[in-house]
Amino acid sequence: MSIEVRPATSTAENHSSATLHTYVGVKGESIRGLFPFYTMQKGPFSLVLSPLPKTGVPFLGPILLLDPNVKRRKRDKANKRFIDGWFERVQEEFSPSYIWITAPPEYRDIRPFTWQNFSNSTSFTYRIDL
Repeated sequence: MSIEVRPATSTAENHSSATLHTYVGVKGESIRGLFPFYTMQKGPFSLVLSPLPKTGVPFLGPILLLDPNVKRRKRDKANKRFIDGWFERVQEEFSPSYIWITAPPEYRDIRPFTWQNFSNSTSFTYRIDL
């Protein structure tokens, strides 16, 4: 399966020492989620970042591609399965010392990260479409 990466993310990769990866969650023939992230080494530390800091990309993080009419329980279960799969793959392949993620505002359920013992902070309390 081929995934096209946006020019902004590949441009950031070209101007840094980081490597871009895209985790794709698939069920059957359909893509259920995308999680673009970067890996890099800083001295003895292995870093996983989404997005890269100081690149002008405010957030990247996970993107779930589910039917908007799916029931809440199914959505929660798919979200947990996707994040758990991503985290397991990242741990196996990169053994990161530090993970930093800024998810888009549309990604509202951060509980799977809390269950993986991430420190969570929210930088907004509500969102108004203008």
